[in-house]
Amino acid sequence: MNIEAITYLYETGMISKADTHFANFIADLSKDNDPEIFLGAALVSSATGNGDICLDIQTISEKQVIKEKNGEMPVIFPKLDVWLEKLRKSPVVGKPGEFSPLILDENNRLYLYRYWEYEKILSESIKRRVKEDVKDIDASLLKESLKRLFPENSGPGKSENDINWQKIASLTAAIKRFCVISGGPGTGKTYTVAKILAILLEQAKGDKLRIFLCAPTGKAAAKLGESIKKAKEELNCSATIKQAIPVETYTIHRILKTIPGSPYFRYNPENLLPADVVIVDEASMVDLALMSKLVSSIPMTARLILMGDRDQLASVEAGSVLGDICDTSCMQMFSREYAKTIEEIAGEKVGEKPGEKIDTSIKACEKGQGLYDCIVVLKKSLRFTGKSKIWKLSQAVNKGEWKLTSAILKNNKGRGIKWEEFKASKDSYSIIAKKIIDGYSDYLIAQDPYTALERFNRFKLLCALKVGPYGAYSLNRLAEEVLKKEKLIKTEMPNEYPWYRGRPVLITKNDYSLGLFNGDMGITMPDPKEGGRNLYVFFPEASGGLRRYSPYRIKEHETAYAMTVHKSQGSEFDHVCLVFPDKDYPVLTRELVYTGITRARKSVLIWGSEHVLKAAVSRRIKRASGLRDALWG
Repeated sequence: MNIEAITYLYETGMISKADTHFANFIADLSKDNDPEIFLGAALVSSATGNGDICLDIQTISEKQVIKEKNGEMPVIFPKLDVWLEKLRKSPVVGKPGEFSPLILDENNRLYLYRYWEYEKILSESIKRRVKEDVKDIDASLLKESLKRLFPENSGPGKSENDINWQKIASLTAAIKRFCVISGGPGTGKTYTVAKILAILLEQAKGDKLRIFLCAPTGKAAAKLGESIKKAKEELNCSATIKQAIPVETYTIHRILKTIPGSPYFRYNPENLLPADVVIVDEASMVDLALMSKLVSSIPMTARLILMGDRDQLASVEAGSVLGDICDTSCMQMFSREYAKTIEEIAGEKVGEKPGEKIDTSIKACEKGQGLYDCIVVLKKSLRFTGKSKIWKLSQAVNKGEWKLTSAILKNNKGRGIKWEEFKASKDSYSIIAKKIIDGYSDYLIAQDPYTALERFNRFKLLCALKVGPYGAYSLNRLAEEVLKKEKLIKTEMPNEYPWYRGRPVLITKNDYSLGLFNGDMGITMPDPKEGGRNLYVFFPEASGGLRRYSPYRIKEHETAYAMTVHKSQGSEFDHVCLVFPDKDYPVLTRELVYTGITRARKSVLIWGSEHVLKAAVSRRIKRASGLRDALWG
């Protein structure tokens, strides 16, 4: 591959200007103008920017990237053995464990050093945690707690032979130092956490437990706190235990205490978080860098419990951490030894039904470093009944079954699901405009920020993409135009996105000085306590209150009538309008469709053509990473 070909990759958008700057820096360090080194550096930079942890050289070597056109030679990536030999000989490429700008591992994965280090720190920390269970467990008390908190045949629609996966999750969280509780929407993850906290406090027998409840965004943290506050009042435990269950929640950044102007935190491997229990909700949203920093800051003696939906979209930043930890290609499995513990203490028999397998291979468990016994998947939705079309549709999409997905979408006579095929652009915009007016009128006439935020979260316009005629940017402009026309908002300079009453705001970059983080959402309103003289942007706090800021202090943000599905993770809305582009893109995947659908509680309108939806449901997210191999072997 020559320099002209690399230039062509830049001109066609396969690598960015930042990627070429980094590659030039690496080439200068190596004192070698070898195109293969430059190409590797540019592509690994591009890969991490697109969500991969590393560049899997084996999958792209000898791949024809650009076909022959107008007599020009096609662009083909180098042969594997030639490329690897040049990388290994380069002074800027090291082996795992060495300190070099680039790391090449034994599986032909090329890393930026810091991402290799994040992956190594995270995998080693998890493997250390799963080696040994929590000591000094009072088994008889645990058995009694589980029986009392999970009475037989409890829960909607539960039959005598059903396995109570919430009960098994609670047992696992009690006896394991590391535990993952995964499940789709409405499977009772946060409800289970309230019971887990009661069990852990009962095991403490009066000793104080230092418990931290956190989530990646302020909104997700607030939702976690509200759920636990509501759930703990219904628990069958003493008033003392109920009172001791914490409801204060934090963002991960707030727990670790950010250092202004720095990517580092005050709590780190040298200054550990003073914690006995750390619970992380919406873990699928946490990228590799943040998860690595969090896990390495938690004492090995503490319990770490991750909650989230392993089938959701991966984080916006690099990594698919929860998916890699859960090894989403595998079904729920337990070792024989742990299956026996589950039966003895929880009274639940596992491994007797299809899909609930006991792994008979001790060798396989050793490869998985004990992770089999630390992961529990909640399977029954308590929010959606078996007749729910939203639930049926989400499961069909999750399994990649297009025929079933199509049948559910086309049979949309009942409430809950509606599918609109694309029409001419003008017609499409007029129908979406009507949805915007119907969905947002209520919050715009609210007189106080509490009411406005509550009403605003009833409806959401979700987009598969940021850009394009049906992307979030375009639909936000459409929303401002139609709402202004309806006299629901007043803007002086609509093209400059001025501040105005009712403007919804989404934070797009962490601002440590203000305590606002990527994904936080607020509403611009006058403060009723001041008589409405000045506008402020109000954001919900994890405690249930509101924080207000002058609009002009808020830096990286965007208007949020429409938002991408990625940005909507951790949120729920009564009604969702999910808009797809008019043509297919590689970023459209079944995880994106699944995540968009499951943001809706009551109804979802899907706007898109059949060929685009079919392509998306048939495509899975594939992010290059060594984390799964490091954990599972």
